[in-house]
Amino acid sequence: MHLITPIVQRWIEDGRRDPEGFWERAAKTLPWFRTWERVYQPDPPSFRWFVGARTNLSHNAVDHHVTSGQGGRAALVYLNERNHRMVLTYAQLCRQVTRVAAALRGLGVGQGGPCHPVDADLPRSSSLNAGLHPYRGDPFGGVRWVRGLGA
Repeated sequence: MHLITPIVQRWIEDGRRDPEGFWERAAKTLPWFRTWERVYQPDPPSFRWFVGARTNLSHNAVDHHVTSGQGGRAALVYLNERNHRMVLTYAQLCRQVTRVAAALRGLGVGQGGPCHPVDADLPRSSSLNAGLHPYRGDPFGGVRWVRGLGA
């Protein structure tokens, strides 16, 4: 029994054969505000991916699906220990993220400020937090995250 589909197996082989080319092709399928100068830059003992690029993970994860006509597809399927099931489409999640981000901005919470909404629906609150405050660090070494919700 094979647990890895032929498509995934091909991705694994492509990634091993040409890691930079593989990740560059994958990255080109995502929206970017500015593309990279270099895909990969080794800087021992560390490294940097997509040097000079700018993107917004919250936009890529939610808004992009709505603007590309996929707003009716399921974005989150949540099942808790009490068998309560909740399904949010990309459009529904985008509306909720926008509303909560606007409310937090109205309370004076700004870009880069400390804000960690706590909600019983953890997946939704994580998305809401990302909508207002995308990660400000540098997990890939070269990508700079920007906010996509308003001014």
